[in-house]
Amino acid sequence: MSEPERTEQDLTEQELRALLERAVPQLPAPAQRLERIREQIRRRRRRRTAAVTGAAVLALTAGLAAVPGLVRPHGGGHAGPAVVGSPTPRPSAAPTTPLAGYRPDGLGGLVLQLPRGPGWQTLADPATTSLFLGTQRMVLPAGGCAHALDGFCTPLALALEEGGALVMFRRQEPKMPLGKAHDYALPLTEAAPYRACRTVGGTRQLTRTAVAPDGTVVWAVACLATPSQARLQQARDLLSSAAFG
Repeated sequence: MSEPERTEQDLTEQELRALLERAVPQLPAPAQRLERIREQIRRRRRRRTAAVTGAAVLALTAGLAAVPGLVRPHGGGHAGPAVVGSPTPRPSAAPTTPLAGYRPDGLGGLVLQLPRGPGWQTLADPATTSLFLGTQRMVLPAGGCAHALDGFCTPLALALEEGGALVMFRRQEPKMPLGKAHDYALPLTEAAPYRACRTVGGTRQLTRTAVAPDGTVVWAVACLATPSQARLQQARDLLSSAAFG
């Protein structure tokens, strides 16, 4: 083949190749294709996430609207969290444990903490609803304690010895309505001895009036003859610790 013929044939092949390249679209490079695939995946994920989130918000809004008072209109503040299910039952109050100590009859449930140590005795007078505690032998007077001097009975076989003590707890009948019975309550105090206390050798006297929730009034008097500090403290503890329960 001559040189002019070969040149013409080469030009024809080049034109045919160019025509074919223009007819078939050129594929992008592999890296570009992968990036486009990744972008498509990301767009699909974003669309799915937006759809799921929107559905969850709608469901939550519907649930809140179903609870009365939980969502307030007109931009009001949020109410407290709703209680789901039955409320936890409150534990029942524990039963009251009776007070420990000596509980004499006829004194409306008064409980006494008796002095520790030897020498203390007790004597009850049911006729006057009284209880006596003393450091020496006690005997009710022949006429009883109903008309005791100063209202303080001294059922002693002998006058008080030095350091001796006589304590009386007596139930009183209040002369006012039950609602005002608590006006009788008086704290533990030391006062001048009654005439009856001085008659049996008393030099110091403690008094207290206690009132029970039901209106029971108990009057307490301690008569002491030149007491030691320990004996005085025993009498104070006896009167101050007396309680209803």
